[in-house]
Amino acid sequence: MIAAADRLGIEMLCLSALEAIFADYRTGNERIARAMLEYPGRVRGYVVVNPHYPEDILPEIERCFAAAPFIGLKFHPAGHEYPPDGPAYEAALGYAHEHGLVVLSHNWGSADYLDRVSQRYPRAHFIQAHSAAAWRGTAPLDYLRVAKTRPNVFLDLALSMAWYGALERAVADAGSEHLLFGADAAFLEPAVAVGRIAFAQIPEQD
Repeated sequence: MIAAADRLGIEMLCLSALEAIFADYRTGNERIARAMLEYPGRVRGYVVVNPHYPEDILPEIERCFAAAPFIGLKFHPAGHEYPPDGPAYEAALGYAHEHGLVVLSHNWGSADYLDRVSQRYPRAHFIQAHSAAAWRGTAPLDYLRVAKTRPNVFLDLALSMAWYGALERAVADAGSEHLLFGADAAFLEPAVAVGRIAFAQIPEQD
């Protein structure tokens, strides 16, 4: 992944570990901590929060932040089979608000919930992952409305498929300042994500 980033001019990788989502959150978080220490300044990590162990959420977050320069928290409601608005996430959201952290979620559920939670925790920064993954760009996308109206809400572009014209529509509807580059590596070659933006029909400043 570092070699691919070097080839494409990507300066920093922001990562979470798959095994932290689907198998063992402590082991996966430790893998990302080691990567940050091995590649200082090139790798930054998200602490994966597992809502099925609510008593360990805050201790695990604090343990990880003491070990390496994590940038925020990662929720994966689909992988954990837990609702995005479930009560077990509240402690993590409160911690993110207190410390001004990023919270990246595979899915925030409804746009209305993302709107409410971003208001409730205004010092946290919320990212809706894969925002355009299944969006054709031909109909309104409620997440774009929230990103446009909430300064602490962002959408990332990591995806496994892309509809023609959807990126251009997202820039027009939400503004490029609320869209974040994402490659979905190592599932995909990150050059795909770079090319999608480089050849998009959007203004150079966007």
